[in-house]
Amino acid sequence: MALGLVRSDGAILAFEPPPGARAPRATLAQAAASAPPNSANVANGASATASSSAGASGASGASGASGASGASGASGASAPAAITAGSPFAAALALGKEAGVVRMHSRLLGDNAIVAFRRVGAYPVYVACLYRTSAIWSAWYRHLSVLIISMFTPSIALWCVIWLSLRRLAAEEEAWERWQAEAAMRRSIESAYRQSRKMEALGNLVGSVAHDFNNLLMIVSANVQIARRRGVTGFEREISAVERALKSGQSLTRQLLGVARKQPLRNETIPVGRWLPASRELLRASLGAKVALVMDVDEAVWPVQVDVAEFELALINLAVNARDAMPNGGRFTVRARNISFRPGEGFPLDGEFVHVALEDTGVGMPPDVLARAFEPLYTTKPKGMGTGLGLPQVFAFCERSGGLAAIDSAIGAGTSVHLYLPRASAAPAAQREAEPREHSTNPPQGLSVLLVEDNDEVAAGTEALLQMMGHHVTCANDAASALAFVDAARAARAGDDDAPRFDLVLSDIHMPGTMNGIDLAEALQAREPGLPVILVTGYAEELERTRGVDVRVLPKPFDIALLEKMLEAIQHDRQRRARRERDATL
Repeated sequence: MALGLVRSDGAILAFEPPPGARAPRATLAQAAASAPPNSANVANGASATASSSAGASGASGASGASGASGASGASGASAPAAITAGSPFAAALALGKEAGVVRMHSRLLGDNAIVAFRRVGAYPVYVACLYRTSAIWSAWYRHLSVLIISMFTPSIALWCVIWLSLRRLAAEEEAWERWQAEAAMRRSIESAYRQSRKMEALGNLVGSVAHDFNNLLMIVSANVQIARRRGVTGFEREISAVERALKSGQSLTRQLLGVARKQPLRNETIPVGRWLPASRELLRASLGAKVALVMDVDEAVWPVQVDVAEFELALINLAVNARDAMPNGGRFTVRARNISFRPGEGFPLDGEFVHVALEDTGVGMPPDVLARAFEPLYTTKPKGMGTGLGLPQVFAFCERSGGLAAIDSAIGAGTSVHLYLPRASAAPAAQREAEPREHSTNPPQGLSVLLVEDNDEVAAGTEALLQMMGHHVTCANDAASALAFVDAARAARAGDDDAPRFDLVLSDIHMPGTMNGIDLAEALQAREPGLPVILVTGYAEELERTRGVDVRVLPKPFDIALLEKMLEAIQHDRQRRARRERDATL
């Protein structure tokens, strides 16, 4: 801060610069001594000097003294420093203001300054106080920096605490979501594990009874065929009833094995666009007269590779369920479209599929029933109307075909079952006309069949059927006995080429002892290459094992007509082989 005395005409009488400043120092006496020699200024200067130093001198004396001193002082002296003309301070003095504050650039300080001035009594002298604005800003910046530092430090600490809290919260949220996902995955895995254990238990239960039950069906089927072939009269109605019961038993066993994933599959490629419309009559028979059937199948639907019999059974099961859900009638719609899924789309599988949707307008299912719809042996139908195997068979069929089954339903909105079957890699094979067989002038002779069956009643019924077909049958009750018969026949041929030989081995897979039917087939191929073997089985696992062995397979209980076709083919193969051997000896 600087102090100064200024005359009303702008002359600087005295100036006290701030400590450490380089500005010149001017006292009142120095300023008075350098006053200009004009009368007004001299008079004013003399008055000021007289008022400050003399006392009560007369006007003339003062004037003379002043004039003398002014004259003497003026010699060789320059004009005093003055305020810059046109500055805010000079303008305020020109207006005669008694006091004020202005902002201006000070030549004395060499900086912008705030000037506060006040007139000294009635004298034409002003006291001025100059304060650099840079000093004000410096003090303001200093206080502001202290304030900022004092606020910024706790703010930084607070922001760090908030950031750490948010980071911890995000980590906890991520951990919570991860825990939820792991918990959901664990529940899903546990549910799948329980379902697999349930299916395993069901499979073991089915496996333990299916063999014996199939043997019973085989006994009934064989004896019904014997009665048919012998032309038994008077019992047509009873035999037809037995055949219907036999078909029901076969269907029940088939569903049980299918749900337990033990039903052998005979996959073939079918054109869905033509196959589904051809199944219209089958569905109409299952739906009944009250339910309208609507087919919406695109002809360009891709082919699929499935077991046709299992596919038909799945459609029948769904049609029967729809009929039971619409006792007063309704509409059953079958749709088929092509659909593709890419990884990451949320579908459990990816690839190209044929989507078969079967929709009804029935009563629908509540959520608790819908959640258990595919559960084996679960049914809400009255006793005697449902087995709880229909929808599980549909689910098992789709899963074993490489696809998926899903169901949507709501009370009053009907039920929709969606089958996703993978697209077949090859187009359906064109049906070729059967090649004409070579007819011999002599009727085909019967085959020498080695029948391997541990159940005496099944063996007796099968033996009787084979004999009625004109074949010669030798029975063995286990694999060891069968190998003994084959070894004995081979030893007999060693000494006599005309000794009898076996043309075919017909064996069950399940047998007592250390060897089953597949082991027997492998042993026979090693001992008698080219000996035809037909294995009878009711299990999918056993059917998979037989693919590594050159054998024919019959599902159990087998169809007599299918057995006849196999035997006829083996007969003709034997005749062709005998003809080639005879021609080779000539």
